[in-house]
Amino acid sequence: MLRRRGLGIWLVVLITTSVGPTAANAQAPVYLRQWGADGYGPGQFLGPTEIAIDESGEGVYVVDQFNHRIQKFTADGTYLTGWGSLGPATGQFQYPHGLDVEGGLVYVADYVNNRIQVFTEGGAYVRQWGTLGTGDGDLDGPIGVAVDAGGNVYVAERHNRRVQKFTSTGMFLSKWGAVGTAEGQFLEPYAVAVDGAGDVYVTDAPFLNPNWARVEKFTGSGEYLLQWSVRDAHGVAVDGQGDVYISTYRDNSIHKFTSTGSLILQWGSPGAGFGQFYEPLGIDVGASGEIFVADSGNDRIQVFGYGPTPTRTRTWGRIKASYR
Repeated sequence: MLRRRGLGIWLVVLITTSVGPTAANAQAPVYLRQWGADGYGPGQFLGPTEIAIDESGEGVYVVDQFNHRIQKFTADGTYLTGWGSLGPATGQFQYPHGLDVEGGLVYVADYVNNRIQVFTEGGAYVRQWGTLGTGDGDLDGPIGVAVDAGGNVYVAERHNRRVQKFTSTGMFLSKWGAVGTAEGQFLEPYAVAVDGAGDVYVTDAPFLNPNWARVEKFTGSGEYLLQWSVRDAHGVAVDGQGDVYISTYRDNSIHKFTSTGSLILQWGSPGAGFGQFYEPLGIDVGASGEIFVADSGNDRIQVFGYGPTPTRTRTWGRIKASYR
């Protein structure tokens, strides 16, 4: 199956909102470490698409999309466990994509199976919800998932061009969005994140039109607040200070913004070297401020931070830079 699915051609209006000025003297984080390689074994990846850090900061969960599984690591990259295989049965996945961890539970957006599956942090199956459709609670292409501090679950649907809000047990609460380029509409919603105040950030990432990608911000009830343009925006995360991190898929960089869309800094360039990226997707920020990036095309996880000078000896596996 192709790496990206559900691509469509749309007649759209270019979003002209621009980001604010770069903050003076902003210092980009430094490369700290990495792990991963192209493959099927434990600790290897085939297209990691999303990453989430648990509340302890010690558990790192990665969606290994083309291996149809979830893998769990320590924060320094030591493999702990993994679960999942290709299929529609309970605990199986078909091209999983989004992931979040909250309250000791792991929520997975099971893209082709059109459902959300929930597991313990050790991988034991808990529950699921979702069937293919367009009605309340139905799902069509669930691609991003985020959970707020109250346990509410937000799901971005690629094909229904909307966000749905559920309880932690899957009860439908509300929805917002429709196809379009107006405020609160989406062309191809991708990732979703929730900040400490309960506001929701959604990347709208039309694959065929990367110049029209944007970040939209809503209240937890779906009220539109603001937006800003970011070329080829895909992954999104919010740190403890409320700053917003965006991965740009084909521009191979990470951008950091204020909560209102003013650019603070950016880093990264195309390649397979330390601190370089090839189609980065998932991103998360741990409680310590370390930034974890799913460097999808290089089949690895890279970690950045503002702390001590890194050592470049702690790497795992062979780094790959060829497109599948």
